[in-house]
Amino acid sequence: MPDYLKKLGFHYPNKKAKILNDADPSVYANIIWEDGEVPVSSATLDGLPDKIPPLGEISSSLVFCDGSVNYIKKSSASYITICQFIFRGSFYNGIPTNIKIIGYVTATASGSVRLYDVTSSLVIAEKTGIINTTASIINLGTISNIPEEESIVELQIKTTKPFIYVSGLNINY
Repeated sequence: MPDYLKKLGFHYPNKKAKILNDADPSVYANIIWEDGEVPVSSATLDGLPDKIPPLGEISSSLVFCDGSVNYIKKSSASYITICQFIFRGSFYNGIPTNIKIIGYVTATASGSVRLYDVTSSLVIAEKTGIINTTASIINLGTISNIPEEESIVELQIKTTKPFIYVSGLNINY
């Protein structure tokens, strides 16, 4: 369960919640449970910021650098890991709406990037056929296999020819 729901006093481990925007300024959020809608008034949000960010405005970012350069540069015909991190799980973080990287390849190369759940041995998102030769925001596409509980997740890259460069990862919720 997300921390902001715990602060609201919700302790229902078997229920999932979704925060939605509401046009009524007296209601900061609606918590939608499996069995219906429970409005949350400003009085319930004591100690929290004035507004709970709507879905899609919460993100986690990682920045990569290698020595004095602001990117990781690799060459490998098979996937190699450039970072590992703990993904808290959809039960705590929710389900990502998109996963993006900043990356590019050298001329005539084609690269691939994927987010891989090591704990479950499953691909979460993958972009193949990366051919841009300047730093660009690249959406990893369809998201699947999101672990519900904590997992070790890796950002992995490969390329047909040297080199593929990656300088950032962003996961939006």
